[in-house]
Amino acid sequence: MLFYTIIGCLCVTQAGAMSRLTDAETQNVSLRNEATATKTEVFKLLLNQETLIRMSLVKDVNSIMEDMLEVKGSVSTNNIRLGDVEKEISSLKNELQLLKTENQKLKEQGWKFQDDFKTSSHKFNEIDRNLSHDPSKTSVGFTVGTTRESPYWATKILGFDHVITNNGNGYSPSTGKFTAPTDGTYVFFVTVNMYIKNYLYLDIVHNDRSKVRTMSHQSASFQTGTNMAVLQLIKGDSVWVSRYTGHGYYSESVPITTFSGFHLSNNLLLQT
Repeated sequence: MLFYTIIGCLCVTQAGAMSRLTDAETQNVSLRNEATATKTEVFKLLLNQETLIRMSLVKDVNSIMEDMLEVKGSVSTNNIRLGDVEKEISSLKNELQLLKTENQKLKEQGWKFQDDFKTSSHKFNEIDRNLSHDPSKTSVGFTVGTTRESPYWATKILGFDHVITNNGNGYSPSTGKFTAPTDGTYVFFVTVNMYIKNYLYLDIVHNDRSKVRTMSHQSASFQTGTNMAVLQLIKGDSVWVSRYTGHGYYSESVPITTFSGFHLSNNLLLQT
């Protein structure tokens, strides 16, 4: 009986021990399962995070690739533009060189023009000097008059002290005579207004020879006498106005009594 009791106790004790061992093992299994589940959850979280990171990296990489493609396109466009700019610069350099060449030609032409102008100026000056010393190449003409009346004038040569024109300086107011500076044909014209009812006859005289005559008759007051002569003169010949008969002439501040002459031609007309 005791044996059986001891055996029973041992069995109970072993069973209890076995029960405790089983419970402990079950508990350990449960703990392991929980740890495994936790690790799985953590792994899933890490996997999800890695997936998200990879997706983000893929997006970033794609964005970078797109940016690189855009930059590459911009670089290509800029290279094309740079090529165009280089071509334009080269064209501008060529145009600049052409302009420099043309400018040099213009400068040379300007220098040549200046030289030609100086040469022409010297020639014109020489011609001008020659003309100034050659009376035959200079226009000759004069108009003179008297600005005062002279009721009792009765001298031989009528002097005209008021000079209006005297090209060539052929007329001398001090002598009242015109002296031909060159050979040629000359034209002379005289106008005289007599004083009130005096009478007056004047001659155009060439080297002491009367050529034409004016007449201012006393039949009316202030009669006017005029005449004109075309004369062949040789250089040094003289022409003047001389009183033939009568006395007294009339004039005003703007001359009425006048004497004019001019050189018509270098050719001498045939004398008959």
